[in-house]
Amino acid sequence: MKDKKAKDGENIKVAVRVRPLFQKEIDRGDKECVECDIATSQVMVRGEAGAPYQWTFDYVFNKTFQQNDIFLQVVHPMIESTMDGFNSTIFAYGQSGSGKTHTMTGLLGDPKLEGIIPRSFHYIFDRIKEAQSGTQWRVFCSYLELYNGKCRDLLVD
Repeated sequence: MKDKKAKDGENIKVAVRVRPLFQKEIDRGDKECVECDIATSQVMVRGEAGAPYQWTFDYVFNKTFQQNDIFLQVVHPMIESTMDGFNSTIFAYGQSGSGKTHTMTGLLGDPKLEGIIPRSFHYIFDRIKEAQSGTQWRVFCSYLELYNGKCRDLLVD
């Protein structure tokens, strides 16, 4: 079983989360142009004419998925692998307003709306508390922002 975890830990997985329209977008008359097929893990983007553009990912989450759903399906297995000694990285990418901060941070203090980062910290430190006494843990964390060609550590800066 440990070999399976090691092999899984070496894979790159790509998850896509599609947010609902903001109220101002609805008020403006904007229409949704992205469809998610959860069963096939596909995202389709409708253009003005012709067939939609279509991509397949490892995970696809539409607007009905909650923060905890994404944590359990994507992040929890990564943390389990990390607790076995493997490195993990979560990389959020998207244009401004696409939902990165909501998914990663969410609304702190609200158990339903907390994002991946606070859920991960809670889970990791709960697991450490439950570990056998005498086990030593070293936890390293970075929270980096890449913006306009510059990288900064948001935990330090």
